Amino acid sequence: MRTPLPLLLALCLLATTAAADTRFRLCTLDQPFYPYTMPDGSGQLQYLLREASKGLPLQFKNYTAPRRRCLEDLKAGRAEGVVGAFAPERQAYAAFPLREGRLDESQALAVTRFLLYRLPGSRSQWDGSGFTQLDGKAIGVQRGFVHVDKLRASGAALDDGASSTEQNFDKLLLGRLAGVVTLEDEARRLLQGRFAGKIEAVEPPFDRTVLYLLVARPLYARQPELIEHYWQAIRTMRHSPAFKQYLQQYR
Repeated sequence: MRTPLPLLLALCLLATTAAADTRFRLCTLDQPFYPYTMPDGSGQLQYLLREASKGLPLQFKNYTAPRRRCLEDLKAGRAEGVVGAFAPERQAYAAFPLREGRLDESQALAVTRFLLYRLPGSRSQWDGSGFTQLDGKAIGVQRGFVHVDKLRASGAALDDGASSTEQNFDKLLLGRLAGVVTLEDEARRLLQGRFAGKIEAVEPPFDRTVLYLLVARPLYARQPELIEHYWQAIRTMRHSPAFKQYLQQYR
């Protein structure tokens, strides 16, 4: 993949002016968020972020923690980056890629879907604006996910005690939940295993979720040019033939 000349010149300038590489600690979920991030670092987005950081004056390091801990680390300066979705309250401590003051989806990491999952024969439904036929039970969602606020706004009872989709699916099988809202890709993988034939997906999707690299505001304030170049490098890498070839292993 050839680096565009303007970006190459900018990288040279950054390299010569920086006294040392900038520390960039990425905090990702300590549970599978397949195929995007994995506890062992093998997720698609962990690979994308590592590759995009090459050639930039960044000391890239990935570590894992519970979701809420990752966000707290970003707030406290213990992490420089987190993979996540946009939420208004996150703007207080995280910078997002923008163009003309608006979120720049072209510099996103991925676009995902979150669906409602239920037991076959269940009447639980999401109609695009609200839940119906929950029979007094709660909807399960992983703790720390941005969808918690949307679920609360829907008026449905909420259970965010589980740290993984697998735990929520087990709760669903035990009859403790009316349904589970979770990542379609992760659920599809689980439904090919021990949950096959026991749980089904419900359309329409609960949410179309765009994932970005959230960057700690203090770092962005100190080195905005470096972070802007990192977001641009992510966009370039995401659409590169090399990354598309890498994704073939997931098909």
